[in-house]
Amino acid sequence: MTYARVNTIVNDITASLTRFSTLSWRASCLSCALCCQGKHPPLISKKLFVKCQEVVKLKSRKVKNNKHLFDFLGLVKCGECGGAITAEKHTKYYRRTNRKVEYVYYRCSKKKGACSQKYIDKTEIEKQLKEIVLRASLPPHAAKKFLEWADKDANLEKQKSSSIVSDYQLKIKESEEKLDPTT
Repeated sequence: MTYARVNTIVNDITASLTRFSTLSWRASCLSCALCCQGKHPPLISKKLFVKCQEVVKLKSRKVKNNKHLFDFLGLVKCGECGGAITAEKHTKYYRRTNRKVEYVYYRCSKKKGACSQKYIDKTEIEKQLKEIVLRASLPPHAAKKFLEWADKDANLEKQKSSSIVSDYQLKIKESEEKLDPTT
């Protein structure tokens, strides 16, 4: 499921009118939405709900439906002018081999003024980013220590969850004994 679809589902759930004792849903066989009065007490007033939905609508960002999803957009900026990096996809057809090859190029958007930087292809930007990540990575002894801490935390969580599960199993067993009239 894509981020945009999950975001839409979450917005639909939070925009539901069940917050103030009215339930709405779309029936699969009908083209109109049905609305029923709920029996539970409202959590918030309708006025407050509508006001909150207006704020959510103002503050939420619209997700662009990009034709092409480029790997490094928003991750890097131009080293010369500090402008955003944009990407372009070019397709080249080779008649001799009867095949198409797609090339991805990144370049400065030049929105912050004049910039003399040329385009850079995807393999080159990947190489540069790998070098940066390797410089910023942990030394082996520190990484080993972090892994030990993670293992220790995982073991503690496992012990906690197993004790909780055993408690629930005991409670279930006790409840079943109380409900069973033959014992």
